[in-house]
Amino acid sequence: MSDNEMAIVVLSIIFGSIFAIIVVIKLIGLAKTWINRNNASYNEETFDRLAKAFIKHKKETDRRLQNIEAIVTDDEPKSKASSNRELKQSQLHNTIEIKPDEGKEKHKKSESGGGNLRNMLKE
Repeated sequence: MSDNEMAIVVLSIIFGSIFAIIVVIKLIGLAKTWINRNNASYNEETFDRLAKAFIKHKKETDRRLQNIEAIVTDDEPKSKASSNRELKQSQLHNTIEIKPDEGKEKHKKSESGGGNLRNMLKE
């Protein structure tokens, strides 16, 4: 045998071995898939619980969106909880008062300090 024939035989053995290993791995994977074909990842009870939780979440989200839309459009909110929140927020806003003199003094201080910031609400 010459050197060329020997190299071809060695390469044939290497590539044949690699091909055989790949075929064996694929056959093992196929056998595992065939064995586990009846094992579902979710049973019916778990699926029902997930479906109920999803429906509950969807209803809550729809209710929240309706309340937000009602607040934005100044309509009556759908639930008492959102109206209570609105009342608390309006009370909070009513307690915060800005005296006009203090705002002007702060504005003058910022201008005299060399700052480039302007109070956009005043202009």
